Amino acid sequence: MTVILTAFLALAVWAEQGGNPAFSALGVDQAQSNINPGGNMEGKEVRFGIANSALWATVTTAASNGSVNSMHDSFMPLGGLVPLFLIQLGEIIFGGVGSGLYGMLAFVIVAVFIAGLMVGRTPEYLGKKIEAFEMKMASLMLLIPILLAKVGTAIAVVTPAAWRRSGTRAARTGSARCCMPFHQRRATTAPPLRAWANNPFYNTALES
Repeated sequence: MTVILTAFLALAVWAEQGGNPAFSALGVDQAQSNINPGGNMEGKEVRFGIANSALWATVTTAASNGSVNSMHDSFMPLGGLVPLFLIQLGEIIFGGVGSGLYGMLAFVIVAVFIAGLMVGRTPEYLGKKIEAFEMKMASLMLLIPILLAKVGTAIAVVTPAAWRRSGTRAARTGSARCCMPFHQRRATTAPPLRAWANNPFYNTALES
């Protein structure tokens, strides 16, 4: 876990301190000096700078503490890869906040199982055999978050835009009408009432 954290931290700091090549092509000074922090300062606070911003982006996504001090989507491609990869890893560095040891152990069980398949022997961890029940539970832990994210995305993608825009009949005739000016509501009234709403005397009364 320490190797993963320090390696990704070094990558994030290096990528952000290098600056934006597009700005360099425009002649923008991104060199570090006594009066210029240098590098990619977009989305970062001056009081924190690049090193502290990259450090916190790495730590907050490695251990899932939920706080930020810079905009992760303003990082450079390689710098943004760090928080994105750590989020996709499951934010399990040192167990993760609020989850303790089980996040690491699930990955250990899967790794031991795969290693056992590669060498052709029964997988063991701390002298105990890894059997079918342990593998099922570890697999569920890894697959459920992915399935939830993909199922939700799939539902949003295949849902027709017209259904989302118009809503149900109750929404069209109820909540939507309550927010309309009174003189416009006749366009959404039921068919038997349209003749009364289109009465010339009724329209004259509205205009007056």
